[in-house]
Amino acid sequence: MSKKRGALSREEKNFITRNVHDMDVDEIAVILGRTEKPIRKYIEDNNLLIHNQAEESELEILIKKLHLKPYWQEIKQQYTEEELKYWAMTWANLMLQFREDVLYAEELSICKFIELEVYMSRAAKERLRHVQQETEIQELIDAQMELPEGSRDQMLLNDLKIQQVHLKTAIGAFTKEQATLLDKRKDLEKSLKANRDERIKRVEDGQNSWGDFLKWIADDKEREMLGKEAEIMAMATEKALKDLGQDHEYSDGAIDKPLLTVDTVQGETDG
Repeated sequence: MSKKRGALSREEKNFITRNVHDMDVDEIAVILGRTEKPIRKYIEDNNLLIHNQAEESELEILIKKLHLKPYWQEIKQQYTEEELKYWAMTWANLMLQFREDVLYAEELSICKFIELEVYMSRAAKERLRHVQQETEIQELIDAQMELPEGSRDQMLLNDLKIQQVHLKTAIGAFTKEQATLLDKRKDLEKSLKANRDERIKRVEDGQNSWGDFLKWIADDKEREMLGKEAEIMAMATEKALKDLGQDHEYSDGAIDKPLLTVDTVQGETDG
């Protein structure tokens, strides 16, 4: 089914305004038969998500802003409902920490950081599940070993020991995965912090440099030196203009002035 095109109608705008706090953008788009782009633009242009800001926490407002991000639709398809709640809350807290002062590239780095957080959580949960199963298996093995040797179920005992080996191998694998993900997260965290610190430093340096420059020219000696340099520059400029305004013979025998200005042409006319 083709989507509607063109400007939003008054009825569509009213529908978006009434439902923006209760429905996701993709749900509104389906009902209106529109793509999500014009709906997101209308919401952002009219600040509909902060209309009831006094009644909502900063985190709730940020989460609604997240739902308007172009990458949110992809993220929704990659995680469970529980993970999505954790993902959104982590994103909102990080944005609150950075006061929403982030570039788009930094946003994507934040998304990657949260992705690693979720993967680490998955690995930790699976490791715990395997540890609990291994503990249960060990209890069953201990129970068999407490029996007299002739009363033990040797087939069951062998099967339990095989299961235990598999579980210990899996526990080791999940532990290694956690460590790998943790290293990646640390690297990304350092990179994100370094990039932000460098960006902020450039802004601060720019402000400090201008202030330092004003203090510098306020000094009498420095101001006198600056004036001399400006005078020398003006004299050098005047000489260069004069030299370039003279006739010059090129390699092909043509004679012309390298610099054609009102002054050089006027001077030739006056002569």
